[in-house]
Amino acid sequence: MVSGDQMRNFVSSQTYALRHFASTRSGPDRFGFAWAPNNETGLSNAEFVSQTGQLLDRLGTALRDSGDEWRLDPGIHACAVLGLDWCRADVEGATFTHAWRIFSAWNEPRATGPGVNRRLVTTVRTLVRRSRR
Repeated sequence: MVSGDQMRNFVSSQTYALRHFASTRSGPDRFGFAWAPNNETGLSNAEFVSQTGQLLDRLGTALRDSGDEWRLDPGIHACAVLGLDWCRADVEGATFTHAWRIFSAWNEPRATGPGVNRRLVTTVRTLVRRSRR
């Protein structure tokens, strides 16, 4: 599990990365975040609500500030605000994973019907099998 501070740093870093990437593409910025709060750490209800509110405030501020039109480093204001650096959290034991590489195999769904791209499904299954070894 990560702390509230680490999670606020994470959403700031993600916002910066998304806004920076979007600046390399034409058209409006479009990205989103999934939200599924749970209290698996057993915080008191008041503390859980407080930390959830802080996280949402940080995400909203990062989104707003990242839209600043500073061309040298688009999106950086999601991280750097009034001398604070919101993109520098360390998580003990964390490592990089190659699982995200599956998205290099992403193709648009066929127009013939709904469903998940079969190549993506095959790639995910292969990566899952490898990770279990």
